Amino acid sequence: MSKAAELAALIGSQTALSNRNLVINGAMTVAQRGTSHTQSPNSGNYHTVDRFSYRRTGTWSGVTAVALSQESSGAPSGFTHFLRYAPTGSDSSTPSDTAMYIDAKLEGNSVSSLALGTSAAKSFTVSFYVRSSVTGTFSVGFQNNDSTKHSYVAEYTINSANTWEQKEITVDAPTSGTFETDTSTGLAFYFIVSADASSSTYSTSTIGSWLSATDARWSTNQSDGVTTAANQTFDITGIQLEVGEQATPFEHRSYGDELRRCQRYFAKIRANWSGDTTNDGSYRASYQNAVEMRATPTATWTNISQAGFDAAHNSEQITTYGGGVYRQCNTTSDGRLYWSDATLDAEL
Repeated sequence: MSKAAELAALIGSQTALSNRNLVINGAMTVAQRGTSHTQSPNSGNYHTVDRFSYRRTGTWSGVTAVALSQESSGAPSGFTHFLRYAPTGSDSSTPSDTAMYIDAKLEGNSVSSLALGTSAAKSFTVSFYVRSSVTGTFSVGFQNNDSTKHSYVAEYTINSANTWEQKEITVDAPTSGTFETDTSTGLAFYFIVSADASSSTYSTSTIGSWLSATDARWSTNQSDGVTTAANQTFDITGIQLEVGEQATPFEHRSYGDELRRCQRYFAKIRANWSGDTTNDGSYRASYQNAVEMRATPTATWTNISQAGFDAAHNSEQITTYGGGVYRQCNTTSDGRLYWSDATLDAEL
C-alpha cells in the first residue's frame, strides 16, 4: 500500500486532518473552576475540568460524596492530565433507578456538520482512554435535547483493573429525531460510572441502535462496582468525537486554544476597576470576555472592594451581555469602587 493510501485509511475518507475533534478540552488540560472538588452524590454540576460535569439520577445513601479532580500525574502516554471520579463510601447494591456519570454536551453549532436527524446524517466515532479500579461492562449513552428523546447506548469492556485502555465506539447515523443546530445542546453524551442495570426508567437491552421516544442512558449490563466497594476510582481522558467510522489519533490542541474554546461557556475574571461617584451618582465598570459567550452569561461577583457607599445604596445593578458584563453601583454619598472578581457562566 502506498503512503497516500495508508494515510487515507488512517484518517478516514470523511475526516479532515485538522478540527477533527468536536469535543472541547478532551485532554482535560483546562480546569478554570479548580483542580478538585468534593460533591454531594445527590446533586450535580460543573466543578473541575471544563466542559465535563458530574451528573446523577436517583438518590444515593451509602455513597456520601463524590470527589472530582483534575490529575496531572499518571496519565496515559501522550497526555498530561485526566479527570478522576472517586466516590466516598459505598452502597451494598446500586439503589433503584440511580446512576453516576460524566456528562458532556456539544453545542448544536458544533455538530451541525453531522446532519443528525436527517436523511444525510453521518456516523461518528468516539474514542477515549479509560482506567478503572473495577472491571466489567460500561456504557456510553448519546441523546438529543428534544422533549421526545432519541437515545443510543453503546457498551465497552474494561478488561484490566487500574490499567489505561483505549476504547473506540462508532455510532450509527440517526436519520430521525430533532437535533438542534443552534446555540443550544445539539448532542449530549454520558460516560456511565455506576448505574442500576435493571432500571425501568433509563436502562436498555437494545445496544448499538437509536431508540426513538426513549430516555435510555445505559445498558442492562452496566457495572455498578465503582459504587458498591470503598475507595474505587474511574479515570478518563483523550476524549475525541469525529465524523466517520474510523478513529484517528487524538487531535491535541494548545492550552491557549482549548482555554479560549472553554471561555465561550465559562470564564473567570479579575477586574481591577477604579472610579469615583458623587452624591446621587453611580459608577459603572465593564468587562469584555476574550470570546463571545454562547449565551448571555450569569455573573457571580466575589471579593468586592469598595469604599464610601452607604448601606442603602450599596447593591449593584448587574447586567450581562453576549461577550461580557458590567456592574453599576449607586450611592447617595461619595464612593469608590476598587476591584472585584467574577465568574461568567453560559454553560449548556
